[in-house]
Amino acid sequence: RYPDGSSVWRYFGTPTPDGINDGAYIGLVEDPQFSHKRGFYDRTFTLTIACETEDVLMYYTTDGTEPGVSDGRYYSGTRYTNPFPISQTTCLQVRAVKAGWKPSPVKTQTYIFGANDATRSLPIVSLVGDEDETFYEPDGIMAIVGGYYSGGVWTSDGPGSYNNIMQRGMAYERLVSFEYFNTDDGSDLQVDCGIRVHGSEW
Repeated sequence: RYPDGSSVWRYFGTPTPDGINDGAYIGLVEDPQFSHKRGFYDRTFTLTIACETEDVLMYYTTDGTEPGVSDGRYYSGTRYTNPFPISQTTCLQVRAVKAGWKPSPVKTQTYIFGANDATRSLPIVSLVGDEDETFYEPDGIMAIVGGYYSGGVWTSDGPGSYNNIMQRGMAYERLVSFEYFNTDDGSDLQVDCGIRVHGSEW
């Protein structure tokens, strides 16, 4: 109930047991919907993105960064205003936002162009994330910053050096979109999850 004890019901991003009901959302923004499924394509197509929630703004990125994140002045990504062409391999991430409402989850679609028959015969896994934050330096799962190798073993050379590959636990997971599709049976899956690698100092 928002405010406390009122007859108005709202949604909370974070529960507040024994606390004041604050920061509630008016409603939940529906997931964006795509006119074309993830998969293989040979010809340019025009992609339409829609949302059942009225009066939303939709933002998208193609570089693995998270769209629709507000810094108080504007949202990250490119604002979707009209259908646009997809003519090359593209990893598209979209979020719908509306003032006072809980934003939609980020939805991801991978479109692969120019694949040969051998590639098309395989089940496909697409991992989509921020190059710098998810995968590589400076903060990704494979980031090695500073340090040095001696006898094939990586050794830290100070408090600012680190080797994420050697680390363990959820603190070293990074957010990634995992997509799977298989043209043989038409199966199709997308889920947001954590990813990390397992390695050693060798």
